[in-house]
Amino acid sequence: MIKTYRIVSLDEIITAIPNVGSSAVYDARACVRMLLIANRGEMHSLDPVGNLWGSKETTPEFVKKVLRTASAILNGIPMSCGQLSVEVARSLRQFEDDRIKTIQKIILNPSAQLRMENSPDGAIIHPPRQTNSDRRRAFVYAYIKDQGVPVHIQEVLSALQDSEPELIPDSPTRRSAINTIANGLDRDDRFAWAGMSKWGLREWGYTSRGSSVAAAALEILRASGEALSTAQIRKELSQLYRVSSGAVSAALKSSEGVTIERDSQGLWRLI
Repeated sequence: MIKTYRIVSLDEIITAIPNVGSSAVYDARACVRMLLIANRGEMHSLDPVGNLWGSKETTPEFVKKVLRTASAILNGIPMSCGQLSVEVARSLRQFEDDRIKTIQKIILNPSAQLRMENSPDGAIIHPPRQTNSDRRRAFVYAYIKDQGVPVHIQEVLSALQDSEPELIPDSPTRRSAINTIANGLDRDDRFAWAGMSKWGLREWGYTSRGSSVAAAALEILRASGEALSTAQIRKELSQLYRVSSGAVSAALKSSEGVTIERDSQGLWRLI
């Protein structure tokens, strides 16, 4: 069975053995585990307690790599097991269907790195321990994704007040609480500043890691690889960012001579 599927859980092995549970004299799990341990040459345990077993090509080192990669991808934010398995497989360049299934089994196996929760939509994988900041970012991510458009930071705070008030930062004023939330989003690669105090998701196509019009304009110039007019930069920014025409012009002017310059034709380029 292990040779066929590369990796199996102890429960899968026990289920595959006919009448394994018919005797009350012995502990079926313990007996099966002992048999597996006695045949380590052909198969090996992939976790400390022997609940996951693999063939020679699926090593304990591979399991550790999968769990490390999954934890890094989660970054404090829960994700469905199916989506996480695909993301891990892509990161490890394991594109075959059977390898994705192997990765999924590793993620679903109880471990110190990950925690699973059943939901109507399937298994949801959580980091083992989440701080209030992690939980806050998880809520904001889900809220913005559900809205489908960039959300003003004031709306984010209101949503927290309505649904998860215990996650509101312990701050003396509303403004300082908003600043704490915004700083957390700014440090999280999943979020992107979208202009006018609004935040979107980087998966929607945002490339700038900054939180200003100037940073976004700089990223557009860098991506284009050529000089652009103010109108061209403004048009590109308007595709994703909520910014006014005056704000774009002011941002370009403030960056002139620092990160960008304007040629004789009035086109902007990187210095």
